[in-house]
Amino acid sequence: MTKLIVVSGAAGALGSELLKRALEQNYSVLALFRNHESEEKLLKRIAHPQLHYAAVDFALPDCAEKLCAAINKTCTHILKGSQSCTVSMIFNAACYPSSGVAGAPARELQAWRHVMMVNALSVQLCLAQLTPLAKRGVLVSVLAVSSLSAYVGLPGDACYAASKSALERIVESYALEWRDYSVSMGLLIPSSFASNLQKEASSGAQAAVGAGRVAIRAMDALADGLRDFRYPADPVAEKVLEELSSAKREKFLSLLKSYC
Repeated sequence: MTKLIVVSGAAGALGSELLKRALEQNYSVLALFRNHESEEKLLKRIAHPQLHYAAVDFALPDCAEKLCAAINKTCTHILKGSQSCTVSMIFNAACYPSSGVAGAPARELQAWRHVMMVNALSVQLCLAQLTPLAKRGVLVSVLAVSSLSAYVGLPGDACYAASKSALERIVESYALEWRDYSVSMGLLIPSSFASNLQKEASSGAQAAVGAGRVAIRAMDALADGLRDFRYPADPVAEKVLEELSSAKREKFLSLLKSYC
């Protein structure tokens, strides 16, 4: 049986690590990028006969149609004879705004929240495209990775909360819709900032500094190329693939609860 893993946000650190690990485990991989420039950069780093790719921007209205076409094309390409196929969809950074968030002033946080919700609806449209596959008997599993976990340090921040809540509702909704088709759903919430910024906010300095300002400082740090605040991609990728192959799944999986 051929196993196809579809990974969105494939050009990022976690996405790239997921691709490499999945290919090492003999999966076929469909990598989704926001643009062809990202594809070219990644393909220079990862060359593999089982790696397929497509440009799908989740912020655009045609994302669902493009995703469906890419999955069908890839499934047709990798299937041989009567061999069956399983499809696992990993939504990684799916609700991240395409224009970026680094340095956004506090007054714009509500606007960013709106962007998260709009992109989350795009994810929902794309998930709907997987339903026909499930009805045809293709084994489907879906894993959503909370999109802003690597960009906003405080779970109470408006953007983070909107993104996480949207993904939870989507997972919950489709878990019910697909229960008769043996489709498994899961949600991963990687910890983001196990750092001094987060400790500062949780130790009483939050009242003085303000949650929004702490989150913005974290964004600025990332914008300057400081990766110290991000949880390493390797163990997160390992947990994602472990969850996809696990026989038992929790309704919602919380990974690394250090943000609490």
